[in-house]
Formats: sequence, structure tokens, C-alpha cells
Amino acid sequence: MTQAIALRIEGMTCVSCAEHVEKALEQVRGVHTAAVSYPKEKAEVTTDAGVGIELLAAAVATLGYRAIAVDTPADHRGMTTTRMATEANYTLPLSAVAGLRWRQH
Repeated sequence: MTQAIALRIEGMTCVSCAEHVEKALEQVRGVHTAAVSYPKEKAEVTTDAGVGIELLAAAVATLGYRAIAVDTPADHRGMTTTRMATEANYTLPLSAVAGLRWRQH
């Protein structure tokens, strides 16, 4: 039996960083696949059941990055609560500014 684990990866500065993280995750015993996205700061890992997030985080930490478990999808679009909060932080202020500009014209 396998499990899918999503991790937020902090500290990456380029695509090469993501490639190194991906290779490190793939070396962990019990990992079937690992896909890391630098722009999304996210890793999607498929492992044997029972492989803990701590083990994956330790592999990432050896490279100088930080791996944090991502919450399960919060709604039907598959957004995590972290992503929803981040989008809200950017969307609400921009909406307010756009509304002020619209009213000024």
C-alpha cells in the first residue's frame, strides 16, 4: 500500500535546488516517486505506507532546506489551507486598491 505526501519546501532559490531536493527524496527508503516544484515550493512524494514525514524532512534538511507537511486539500479545487491563506493575503488588499481606483474615476 502506498501513500501520497505533500511537503512545502522552504529555502530553495532556483530550479537546481528543486532537482537536488527531488534526488534526496528519491534516495529515502520506501519512496517510489518524488516531484519537486521550485515555483510552487512544493514536493509531491509517493511512498510505502508507514514512511514518516520526519524521514523525508530529514533528507531535505541535509541539503539545508526545510520541509513542512502540507495540509490536505481544503476544498474541491484542491487548494491547501496554506495556499488559501496566501491567496487571501494577496487578493484582499488588491481588491481594496482596485475598488478605490474604480471609485476615483
